[in-house]
Amino acid sequence: VNYTDKTLINEVISEMSDSVPTQIESVHDVPQVENYIKIEFKFDVGSKTLFVYEDCGNYYVEQPYHGIYKIDCQLYGQLQK
Repeated sequence: VNYTDKTLINEVISEMSDSVPTQIESVHDVPQVENYIKIEFKFDVGSKTLFVYEDCGNYYVEQPYHGIYKIDCQLYGQLQK
């Protein structure tokens, strides 16, 4: 699915900025879970890829090799849509 609605994109980014850093390292290209949502932000120059997933009842957003952050279930549910 490709979204170009800047309001929606800004809302998602704003909600992700409330995520809480974990002590878990991101050491793989993709999360080591069975199901995940891949989000790719494309800019005029370059792009950023994030993954959102559930693991053991917790919800995370991961930027490969950068960090893993805990998010709430409402944001996870919104991103599943």
